[in-house]
Amino acid sequence: MPNSPATAHRPVTALAQGPAGRVTWIHGALISLSLLMTALAYKHSVDQVTNRNFARFETERDQLMALLVQGMQTYEDGLRAAAAAIQSHGGAMTRDQWHDFVTNLGIRERLPGVNGLAYIDYVPEARRAAYLTARRLERPEFAIYPETEHPFSLVVSFIEPLAPNQVALGLDIAAKPERRLGLIAARDTGAATLSYPLTLVQDTERSPGFVLQVPFYATGMPATRAGLEAAFSGIIAAPFVFKNIMEGLLAHDQRAVNVQISDGEQVVFDELTADAESLDPAPLFAQRVVLQMYGREWVLDVRSNLKFRAANGSQQPLIVLAAGLIIEALIIALIVMLARANARAVAYADRITKDLKDNSRTLKFRNSQIEQFAYVASHDLKTPIRGISALTEMIREDLTESPKGARLDPLVFENLDRITERTERMDALIHSILEFSRAGEGTHEAPPLSMAALVEDMTTDFGLLPGQIRLVSDIKMVAVDGYNFQRVVENLVGNAIKYHKGKDPLEIHLTLRQERRRLSVEVADNGPGIDPKYHERVFEVFQTLRAADAPQSSGIGLAIVRKIVEMHGGRTWLVSSEGAGATFGFDWPVESAGKRPAAANGTEPLSGRAA
Repeated sequence: MPNSPATAHRPVTALAQGPAGRVTWIHGALISLSLLMTALAYKHSVDQVTNRNFARFETERDQLMALLVQGMQTYEDGLRAAAAAIQSHGGAMTRDQWHDFVTNLGIRERLPGVNGLAYIDYVPEARRAAYLTARRLERPEFAIYPETEHPFSLVVSFIEPLAPNQVALGLDIAAKPERRLGLIAARDTGAATLSYPLTLVQDTERSPGFVLQVPFYATGMPATRAGLEAAFSGIIAAPFVFKNIMEGLLAHDQRAVNVQISDGEQVVFDELTADAESLDPAPLFAQRVVLQMYGREWVLDVRSNLKFRAANGSQQPLIVLAAGLIIEALIIALIVMLARANARAVAYADRITKDLKDNSRTLKFRNSQIEQFAYVASHDLKTPIRGISALTEMIREDLTESPKGARLDPLVFENLDRITERTERMDALIHSILEFSRAGEGTHEAPPLSMAALVEDMTTDFGLLPGQIRLVSDIKMVAVDGYNFQRVVENLVGNAIKYHKGKDPLEIHLTLRQERRRLSVEVADNGPGIDPKYHERVFEVFQTLRAADAPQSSGIGLAIVRKIVEMHGGRTWLVSSEGAGATFGFDWPVESAGKRPAAANGTEPLSGRAA
C-alpha cells in the first residue's frame, strides 16, 4: 500500500500518458503509424494487381506478335510451295498449270487476306520480244507496263484468281528503282522479302498494302551468289491489302488488346481510332514494340482495350483499404474510450485523494474502488475487440464455404489473418494495462520466500536446464512481501530469457547482498546487451526494444518491475552496453514498516550467512 496520498495517485497518472482525458502526441503517432501501414498495404495491393495485370498484358502482346509472325510464315510457306511446284515442272509453268496449282492450293482458305498469287517472270531486255510473243499466244492483248529503259523487267505473267486481279497482268514490278533494289536483294539471297508499303493496282479502296515475294530458280537453289544470279527465273508474289490480311490473322473478337502498325512513317493498320471496336480511351497498359518482318521494320503500338479492363478488374485493393480504414476507426475509438476511461479514473482518483486528506482510514477502500474501476473499464474495452475477432472469423468461414471463395486472391485471407493477429495483440495489450494497474497488490505479510526454491521453480517454469540460473548469495530467505519480490525477479529473469540470442547458452546470475537496511538485488545475463541511450526508456510503459524478428512484447514487464519497487520505496537501475550482456538491479526493504528486522529461516537475521 502506498505511504501517502501522493504515491497513491501516481499509478493512475502513469496510465494517462498526459493530461487527463486528452489524446496525446503518442496517441497521434499511433494513429499516424496505423494510417501509414494502411496506406502501405493498399499500395502493396495495388502494385500486386498492377504487376499481375501487366504480366497478362505482356502475354496478350506476345500472343499478338506470335500470331502475326506465324501467319506471315504460313504465307511464306505457300509461296515456297509454289516455287517448289515450278521447280518440279522444269523451272517454268504455263498459264493452265499455274491456274491448276493455285486452285488446288486453295489460297482463300490457306492464305486468308491475300489478293492473289502471282507468277512473275524475269525478262532480260534480250528476251523481251520472245517473251511478249509467247504471252500473246495466250492473251493477244498482253502488254508490259509501265515502259522503262532498264535492262531487265519482272513481269506479272499469271495471277490467280484472275478476275479481281486482271489489271495486274503485264505489270513490271521492277519499274520503280526503290522496288527494284528489294527484288535484286531477294534474287541474290534466295530469301523471302516484303515490299515497302504500296497501293495495289487492283485495290479500289487504295488502302496500304504489301507484296510478299519469294524468288525461284531454273536449277533449284544455287549455293553461290553468282549461281543465284545466273539461275534466277522469276518471283512468286502474294500481293495483299494489309487490313485484309490482319483481319485474317488476328481475330479481333478474341483479343484483349488493340494495335496500330507502322512501317516507317506510314500507318498501315490502325485499331486505335476513335471508332475502333473495344477501344479503351485510357488504356491500363500501352507498349511500343519493334518487329523485324522480311526485311521491313514494323513498329507495333499495342494497348489494352475494354475487354482487357473488364477481364482484369480487381476489388482486392479496395478490400484492403476498407479493412485498413475499419481497423483505423476501431483504433481511434479504442483510444478515445481509453482517454475517456482514464479521465474518469483520474477524476475519481482526485476525489478520492481529496477525501483521504480528511479521512486516511478510507484510503484502502477507495484505492480498491479505483482498481475495480480499471478492471471494469478494461473488461468493457475487450467487448468490441472480441466482436471484431468473431466478425473476422465469420467472414473467413463465409469466404471459405462460398464457391467464390476459391477464386479469391490468397491475399484476402492473409489480410483476415492480419486483422485476427492485431485484435489478439489489442486484447493482450489491455490485459497488460490491467496487470500494470494492479502491480504491487498482494500481501506484505506473505510467508518468507526461499531463494533456493525460487531458483528451482523458475528453472522449471521457464524450461531451463539446471545451473542456467545461478544464485550468488548467502541470503537464503526474503521475508518482506515475498509475493511481489518474486514477481519482480521473475519479470527480470523472463526478460533475459526473451531477448537472449547468439551461440552461447543462456546464463543468468541472481545476486543478493544486504546494504544497511535494504537488500541490493541484481539479475545479470549474457545476452546481447542494451545501448546506454535506451536504459531509461526500457522501464517506461509500452516501451520495447524488440527487433522485427524478436518475440512479441507489450513493453509492460519492466514498467511493472519499477512500479512495484518504487511502491516499496526502492529504485531500479540498469548496467549494460551492446554485446556485453545486461545487469538489472533493484533494492528491497529488509524490514517491514514499524517492525523489527525480518528473520531468515525463523532464527537468523535476513543478512545472516548460510551455515
